[in-house]
Amino acid sequence: MNNRLKSFFAFIAVAITFTNCTKNDDTSPDQTPEKPIVENLIKSIEITEQNQGAVTKNKVDFSYDSKNRVTEIKNLNNENLKYEYTATSLVVSATNKVTGAINKHTFTLNPKTNSAQSLQTEQQGFQNNPLDNNVFEYTEKNQLESIIFNSNNTVIDRETILWSDDDIYPIAILNNYGQEVVTFKPSLFLNNASFDLNTLICTYPNHTNPRYAIYSNNLGEKAKYLIMNDYTGIATYKYDFSTNAKGLIEKINIEKTKLSDKTQKTTTTYTISYN
Repeated sequence: MNNRLKSFFAFIAVAITFTNCTKNDDTSPDQTPEKPIVENLIKSIEITEQNQGAVTKNKVDFSYDSKNRVTEIKNLNNENLKYEYTATSLVVSATNKVTGAINKHTFTLNPKTNSAQSLQTEQQGFQNNPLDNNVFEYTEKNQLESIIFNSNNTVIDRETILWSDDDIYPIAILNNYGQEVVTFKPSLFLNNASFDLNTLICTYPNHTNPRYAIYSNNLGEKAKYLIMNDYTGIATYKYDFSTNAKGLIEKINIEKTKLSDKTQKTTTTYTISYN
C-alpha cells in the first residue's frame, strides 16, 4: 500500500473517532439541570441576646425555591415571612407571632435591575390608604440612594443614604432636613453572605418595612463590606467578626452601650449557618 493511500485511511480513522467522541459528550436534552449550589446561602441564624444578666435565644430559619430565592423566613423579629414573586412584583406576607395579624407588603420591581421601585403596605385591622406608599431611588450603580414616604400623593418624609467616595459602603443616613441621623464605618470583612447582613447588624435602612426586600436581594446592590453603627444618637457600639474556613461570616458579636446610662449594656451574637 502506497504512502498516499495509508494517509487517506489514517484520516478516515481519526474522523470516525472524533465523531464518536462528540456524540458521547452530548448532554441528553431530557436531563434536568440540578439546582445550582450556592455556598453562601444562609440556612439559619441563631441570635443570642444578653441584657442585664437575662439571656434570650432565637433561631431564624430560611427556605428557598429551585432558583435559590428566599420563600420563607421564620422567627425574624417576632414575625414569620412568606415571599411570593412575579415578573414585576414581590409580595411579602408578615405574620405577627403574638397577635396573628398579617401585614402584606407589595414591592413593584424594575424588570431590568430587579430592584424595588415602590412599596405598598396593607396592615390588617387598619384603614389602608392606597395613596400611601414608599418610593425608592438608586444611584447609577444601582445602590439604594433614597426612600421617599408618601401620604395622599404628598411627600411627608425622605431618607437619603450617602455612600463612600469609592461607592463600596454607605457612610450615613440623612433625614428630610439633610441632618445625619445615623453614621457608619466599614469593617475589614466582606459582605459575602447570600443577602446583605448589614440590615441585621446596623440601622440600615433606618425604617423597617423596606428591609423585607433586602432578604430577597431586591433593594439594590449591597455594600462590599460589612459596616458598623458609628453614631445613632442613642448608644455606642463595639463589633467583633469571625469567619469560617471558606471565608464566610460565621459569627458577629455586638456590644451596645446606652449613651444616657453606660451601665445599660446589651450584647447580641449572630451565629450564621450555611446550606
